[in-house]
Amino acid sequence: MISPRFIDYIRHQLAAGVAKEDIKKALGINGLSEQDITEGFATVQTTPPVPSVEAHAVAQPVATPATQAEVVSPQVISRPPSVRYFELLMYASIAASILTSVYQYGSQLAQIMSNAMLLVLTVPALILVGKFVLVRLAAHQRKNWARIVLLAPFLMNVLGIGGIIFFIIRDPIAGLLALGPIVLEVAAFSFAFSSSSNTWFAPQGSMTSAVPGQAVDNTIWRKGIPRTNIGFMVVSLLLVFGLDLLILISNPGLVGFWVEMLVVLGIFGIFFYLENYSFKRRFTNSYSTLDAWISAIIVIRNLTFVLNFIPLIQLLGAAGLVFGGIPFLILYSVLLYKRSKAV
Repeated sequence: MISPRFIDYIRHQLAAGVAKEDIKKALGINGLSEQDITEGFATVQTTPPVPSVEAHAVAQPVATPATQAEVVSPQVISRPPSVRYFELLMYASIAASILTSVYQYGSQLAQIMSNAMLLVLTVPALILVGKFVLVRLAAHQRKNWARIVLLAPFLMNVLGIGGIIFFIIRDPIAGLLALGPIVLEVAAFSFAFSSSSNTWFAPQGSMTSAVPGQAVDNTIWRKGIPRTNIGFMVVSLLLVFGLDLLILISNPGLVGFWVEMLVVLGIFGIFFYLENYSFKRRFTNSYSTLDAWISAIIVIRNLTFVLNFIPLIQLLGAAGLVFGGIPFLILYSVLLYKRSKAV
């Protein structure tokens, strides 16, 4: 049921001569569903204005389409149900991952606690804790970057689904338990990137991109993507010219691998320049729901680059570039093309 405050807002805006479509956009960016918006307009048309509302309208400055996004604060409404479903499904996925680990390693618990396997299991445990924190940040503090970062491990799990299917044939119970978290996350992200969730996660002020002449501060392109690239670039430089160079000095026969790292680093540098300078200037003053998807595939690409610089697992990163490079470039180019048309 729509809040009386939004009904008063609709009545006030209609009285001020604001177009109905502009009012709908302002309400949509504040998380109202189409049903709530329709109900609000129907209520305004069938209910006479209350004197206190009229007094309030007189006391307040008349809102124009360019400022109407400021009249209704995004904080006065609760988050859309889709975000709540996303949060619950992600918690269920984390619980399913824990259950899978207990089933697989429960019989070896005594052995694990007494040798180095405990250290090995610390890594997935930290990953689960990190996922829990990111879900809280996304679902309760509207941190769009947290929602995007969660996509990286999810897509990696999806890529490994073939191995899980093979695992199901060998051990049906363990295989189905391993498949459970992925299925739950598929459902979770379908809610996380629904239209209502996208408007709720959208940077404040992005609605003004629909108003000609109104400036927009797109924090995804101004802060999120540049800072992500800088962080991954710093890690890459430390690996290539630090740890990897030291290994090369002690074993000159690995010079071929180091040269390959330099080539990959150079490709990363090209993307770094385009996104942190060219695309940033082009897109920072407009907003599109495609920005979240572009940011997500940038995180995944950067993770693949970094894998190429980590000793002992460079082959994993190289395989990611060889088999995923062309699909990534196609998807990346299509998203940027459609994003450019939105400017």
